[in-house]
Amino acid sequence: MTCGIAASLPMPTSPTSCHAARVPDASATFTVDGPLDLRLTLRLLRVGPLDPTMVVHEDEAWIAVHPSAGPSALHVRRVETHDAGAGKGSARAGGAKEATVHRVTETNAIETNAIETNAIETNAIETNAIETNAIETSVIEARAFGPAAAWLVEQAPRFVGASYAPRAFGHPALDEAAALRRGLRPCVAPVLVDVIVRYVAQQRVTFVDAASAYRQLVLRFGAKVSGTPEGLRAPPSARQLASLPYYELHPFGLERRRAETIVSVAKRATRIEALRDAPFDEVRTKLALFRGVGPWTREMVLATALGDFDAVPLGDYHLPHLVAWTLTGTERDRARPGPDPDADRRMLELLAPFAGQRFRALQMLDAFQHTTGGPFRPEPRRGPRHPRMPWVRRSDR
Repeated sequence: MTCGIAASLPMPTSPTSCHAARVPDASATFTVDGPLDLRLTLRLLRVGPLDPTMVVHEDEAWIAVHPSAGPSALHVRRVETHDAGAGKGSARAGGAKEATVHRVTETNAIETNAIETNAIETNAIETNAIETNAIETSVIEARAFGPAAAWLVEQAPRFVGASYAPRAFGHPALDEAAALRRGLRPCVAPVLVDVIVRYVAQQRVTFVDAASAYRQLVLRFGAKVSGTPEGLRAPPSARQLASLPYYELHPFGLERRRAETIVSVAKRATRIEALRDAPFDEVRTKLALFRGVGPWTREMVLATALGDFDAVPLGDYHLPHLVAWTLTGTERDRARPGPDPDADRRMLELLAPFAGQRFRALQMLDAFQHTTGGPFRPEPRRGPRHPRMPWVRRSDR
C-alpha cells in the first residue's frame, strides 16, 4: 500500500454517531469528582487534529490502541453531571446511577466509591471556579471493543485522571489560568510504547511534519477495530514495528535516526510496558538507557502517558522563553544565535515554587501564549522553522 492509497482512507467520524454501532465487548461506569474536560486532558496525547488513532471532544473520546492482545479501542463518555451545590440528590450524596449498557464480557467492576474525594485546600484562590472542584461530580461510561476490551475498561479511570484533585499554585496569574481550564487532568495512556513513538516522531521537526509522519505510519501499518467510528485505526503493534527495517519509515518523513529509535523501542516493548506502574524516577532512569530517547522525549512521555504533572521537558526551543516571558516579562535574546544554554536553568528556577505540578503550570502558560483573553500576554513568536522535507509525500491534506 502506498502513501497515496493511505491518503484516501476516511477520517474518524464524530463519535456521537457511533454509540449504537455495535454492542461493546466490555463496559462499566465510574464517577469523577471535579470538572473533567477530555479535550484539555488528551490535548497533548493526540498528534494533531488528523491523528487517526483518536477522536476527542469535550465530553467524550475514542482512542484505538494495539496491545499484545490485539487491536482494541476505548470509548469514554460523560453520561451524567451532578452539582451538589444545586441540590442534595447528587451522586456524591446518594450514589451514582449506573447507565444502561450492555455487558458482553465480564469485567472487574470499577467501584464508584473507590475514587476518594480529596479536599481542595482551603487556602486556594478565592474563586467560585476552584470551589466547584469540590462539588461537581460526573458519571463516566467506559466502553471497549476488541480482544483487550476488559483490560481497557479497567484502565479507563486512570486514562481520564479520575482520582486527581487540583491544588492552587499560589501565583495570581496561574491560579486565574487554572480557574479558566478547570477540567485539565493527568492522563495515563493504555499503551506506553505508542506514546514514545508519537514523541520520537516529533523530535527536531515542526509539529506539522511530525503529525504527517505519524498519520502516514498509522494509515500504512495500523489496523481497524470492529465497532468503532469509521476511519479510527489502531497504531501498529510493537511486534510489527520491531520487524521493520528503518528505511521502511523513510517515505513518511522519518529519517534514519528517528526510525531506528522507533524500531529499537518496539523491540523492547515488554520491558517498557512494565514501567507503567513504576515510580517516575525509575521510569526516567530506565528510559534514559534507550538511545534516541532524550530528556525532552522522556519528560513528555512521563507527563502525557504516565500522569506526571511535575515533569519538565528540557531542550525545548520555546518553553524556557515562554516561562521567562509570562512569569517575568523577559523576552528572549534575539542577538544570541542558536539555542540558549542557560534557558533551561532559568526555566527550572522560575518553576521551582510550583514543585509537584510544574508540567501543569507549563500547560497553563502554553494555553494562553497565542490568546489575548487569558491572564498572560502572548509571547512574540519568531523562532526558526525546519525546512519542509521535499521527499515526503504528504497524506494529511
